[in-house]
Amino acid sequence: MKHKTTIIYAEDHTQFRKAVVKELELLDIKVVAQCNNGKELLDELKRWPDVVLLDLDMPVMNGNHTLDHIMKHWPETKILIVSMHYEELLVENYIKRGARGYISKDAFAGNIELLVKGIKKVAKGDTYIHQ
Repeated sequence: MKHKTTIIYAEDHTQFRKAVVKELELLDIKVVAQCNNGKELLDELKRWPDVVLLDLDMPVMNGNHTLDHIMKHWPETKILIVSMHYEELLVENYIKRGARGYISKDAFAGNIELLVKGIKKVAKGDTYIHQ
């Protein structure tokens, strides 16, 4: 039996996150946890997902702080940043700090396959950047 790619999705916009999760699960991605902020995500990392989908703009603990904390304590974690904003210098900075990929929400809002492609590439250890 083929292993489903597992993810944890940290995104504070609940309706958006749930809609994305519903679509992902139809496309063979297993969502092992959903979180509203980085602090919740840290509590869920014990589930050892293949990939963490990380939003940047979240309350309590934002994606920037969460990325740094995860890379310090669990550097083997594969993180795909999911954000509304795309700035080349910021994306390069996230990759230098340990993220494996970056995709804008606008890019996959109408095309969930783009997000699935990014998740699968990152899960394999590749880098995935989509403007």
